[in-house]
Amino acid sequence: MNRKCTFYLVGFGLGSLTGLLLAPKTGASTRAGLAKSAKRGQRLVKQRVASVGTAVNRNVGRGVARMVRTAKSMSVSSPRAFAHFR
Repeated sequence: MNRKCTFYLVGFGLGSLTGLLLAPKTGASTRAGLAKSAKRGQRLVKQRVASVGTAVNRNVGRGVARMVRTAKSMSVSSPRAFAHFR
Protein backbone atom coordinates (compact mmCIF):
# COMPACT_ATOMS: atom_id res chain seq x y z
CA MET A 1 0.00 0.00 0.00
CA ASN A 2 2.78 2.41 0.87
CA ARG A 3 4.46 1.81 -2.49
CA LYS A 4 1.23 2.49 -4.39
CA CYS A 5 0.72 5.70 -2.46
CA THR A 6 4.26 6.83 -3.27
CA PHE A 7 3.77 6.17 -6.99
CA TYR A 8 0.45 8.00 -6.91
CA LEU A 9 1.99 11.06 -5.25
CA VAL A 10 4.96 11.09 -7.64
CA GLY A 11 2.59 10.83 -10.62
CA PHE A 12 0.41 13.58 -9.23
CA GLY A 13 3.43 15.84 -8.71
CA LEU A 14 4.81 15.20 -12.19
CA GLY A 15 1.42 15.77 -13.76
CA SER A 16 0.94 19.01 -11.86
CA LEU A 17 4.39 20.25 -12.81
CA THR A 18 3.84 19.39 -16.47
CA GLY A 19 0.49 21.16 -16.42
CA LEU A 20 2.02 24.28 -14.93
CA LEU A 21 4.88 24.33 -17.41
CA LEU A 22 2.60 23.90 -20.40
CA ALA A 23 -0.17 26.18 -19.15
CA PRO A 24 -1.41 28.71 -21.70
CA LYS A 25 -1.74 31.45 -19.06
CA THR A 26 0.97 33.67 -17.65
CA GLY A 27 2.65 32.74 -14.38
CA ALA A 28 0.84 35.43 -12.40
CA SER A 29 -2.53 34.41 -13.79
CA THR A 30 -1.84 30.73 -13.12
CA ARG A 31 -0.76 31.43 -9.54
CA ALA A 32 -3.83 33.58 -8.93
CA GLY A 33 -6.06 30.79 -10.23
CA LEU A 34 -4.29 28.22 -8.06
CA ALA A 35 -4.62 30.45 -5.00
CA LYS A 36 -8.33 30.93 -5.67
CA SER A 37 -8.84 27.18 -6.08
CA ALA A 38 -6.87 26.47 -2.91
CA LYS A 39 -8.99 28.91 -0.90
CA ARG A 40 -12.17 27.39 -2.32
CA GLY A 41 -10.92 23.91 -1.41
CA GLN A 42 -9.98 25.05 2.08
CA ARG A 43 -13.45 26.52 2.60
CA LEU A 44 -15.07 23.30 1.37
CA VAL A 45 -12.94 21.16 3.71
CA LYS A 46 -13.85 23.39 6.68
CA GLN A 47 -17.54 23.06 5.84
CA ARG A 48 -17.32 19.28 5.51
CA VAL A 49 -15.38 18.92 8.77
CA ALA A 50 -17.94 21.04 10.59
CA SER A 51 -20.76 18.96 9.09
CA VAL A 52 -19.12 15.69 10.09
CA GLY A 53 -18.43 17.03 13.59
CA THR A 54 -22.06 18.00 14.02
CA ALA A 55 -23.23 14.58 12.85
CA VAL A 56 -20.79 12.79 15.17
CA ASN A 57 -21.88 14.87 18.17
CA ARG A 58 -25.54 14.23 17.39
CA ASN A 59 -25.04 10.49 17.01
CA VAL A 60 -22.90 10.20 20.15
CA GLY A 61 -25.59 12.06 22.08
CA ARG A 62 -28.25 9.69 20.78
CA GLY A 63 -26.11 6.68 21.68
CA VAL A 64 -25.51 7.91 25.21
CA ALA A 65 -29.21 8.64 25.68
CA ARG A 66 -30.09 5.15 24.44
CA MET A 67 -27.54 3.56 26.78
CA VAL A 68 -28.93 5.49 29.74
CA ARG A 69 -32.50 4.48 28.87
CA THR A 70 -31.45 0.86 28.52
CA ALA A 71 -29.54 0.91 31.78
CA LYS A 72 -32.47 2.50 33.59
CA SER A 73 -34.89 -0.06 32.22
CA MET A 74 -32.55 -2.85 33.28
CA SER A 75 -32.17 -1.34 36.74
CA VAL A 76 -35.82 -2.05 37.43
CA SER A 77 -35.04 -5.75 37.48
CA SER A 78 -31.62 -5.39 39.13
CA PRO A 79 -31.45 -2.09 41.08
CA ARG A 80 -28.01 -2.54 42.62
CA ALA A 81 -26.25 -3.42 39.34
CA PHE A 82 -27.22 -0.16 37.61
CA ALA A 83 -27.62 2.25 40.51
CA HIS A 84 -24.95 4.63 39.16
CA PHE A 85 -27.11 5.44 36.09
CA ARG A 86 -29.92 6.99 38.10
